[in-house]
Amino acid sequence: MNPIEFGTSAIDKAMANYKGTISLTQQMAGQGGTANAAQTGTANQQQGIFANAQNTGGDASGKVSQATQMAYSWLDAKQSSTQNTGLASQAGQVNKAVAQKRPPVVVRDLGEGTNAQTNGSSVTINQRYAEKSSVGSIAASILHEFNHIAFGGGDKADETRAESFAEMFRDDNGIGKFNSQQDVTAWTNKNYSNLAEDGVNFFA
Repeated sequence: MNPIEFGTSAIDKAMANYKGTISLTQQMAGQGGTANAAQTGTANQQQGIFANAQNTGGDASGKVSQATQMAYSWLDAKQSSTQNTGLASQAGQVNKAVAQKRPPVVVRDLGEGTNAQTNGSSVTINQRYAEKSSVGSIAASILHEFNHIAFGGGDKADETRAESFAEMFRDDNGIGKFNSQQDVTAWTNKNYSNLAEDGVNFFA
């Protein structure tokens, strides 16, 4: 898990452009729209974006670009629609961290067994994983890595928190892979058995 130096790609520009836009809720509020209208608009926006969660077509770079936009849209929607919950706070902190760092999301060959990774300032998606996975699954991996950028990475506690966050996204899109928080913890213990339980933090 040593930090690795990553380059940039055309996806960087697409991601920066996306984050530079005003969210639908903010637009409607700025135009004097009612709270109900803003909430309805946000719900409609979510439905349109999440419709492609199961899409497995397209090349790796194109799918990663779509997945990046989907991840940001979900963060914005969660932050605005669950203001009084822990999830809203977590989504807000992740949003703030990635807005400040503007981490490029690039596609590279990472070899077998690694779907995605971060060095704390950028995210790399494995090309082979992107080619065979749905846009929604890739977006979940991006959110997992964004969580590391916001809160840190390097131990099992970090991995459990990041995967739990990604699972919230998957659940919202009907593509969840765990039945309980205990399943997430068991997955972390199995896949990151070489990591310390806590106390190591590379990115925060």
